[in-house]
Amino acid sequence: MEYDRRDLRVMKTKEAIESALFKLIDEQSEDDITVKKLAFTAKINRGTFYLHYKNIDELFNTYYDNFESALQPSLVNFKESLLKQPKSDELILQATTQVLNVIEENKQIFKFLLLNPKKIHYFHKLQQFTEEIMFTNYDNLPTSNTTVPQPYYGAYALSSFMKIAEQWVERDCQESSEEIAKILSTLNIKGPFIEFNNSKR
Repeated sequence: MEYDRRDLRVMKTKEAIESALFKLIDEQSEDDITVKKLAFTAKINRGTFYLHYKNIDELFNTYYDNFESALQPSLVNFKESLLKQPKSDELILQATTQVLNVIEENKQIFKFLLLNPKKIHYFHKLQQFTEEIMFTNYDNLPTSNTTVPQPYYGAYALSSFMKIAEQWVERDCQESSEEIAKILSTLNIKGPFIEFNNSKR
């Protein structure tokens, strides 16, 4: 029972730190955020903060790592859906929706770490992580039957996905993840310019 109480206290402390971080981000420049301000806003002392994190950067790295861990099963499922024969648009749509659900559940972290020009290294980490899952050790993905080299295909696929996700998160995820998945499916299958021309008819 004592262990459970201690575990609960740790969880509540980390939740307080996360809540304080996003409160400070809303109120001031991220460059002005210090452990002292974070601890004060979270109503903990600095010693308590240092029990869990060495510094602010380790806090950010932990948030990123947690996001990556949450995302991995959905990306693996998405890849497996692409590889299934015969291919099923419905399975791919469901897998895309799962990825978007993870983003929606972590939208504050996603926005702060992955859409933040000052933290571009997190985007590069995500790009490498995604490419390792999606394009490693498989010869029957779309890139194996195209004149587009894999690095360019991977960069295009992730960048286009991230721009749609960015718009969605900036709009506070007004549309459902299923709706965004259908938008991505339409653009990926038809291409943005074909779809644009069709909408003008």
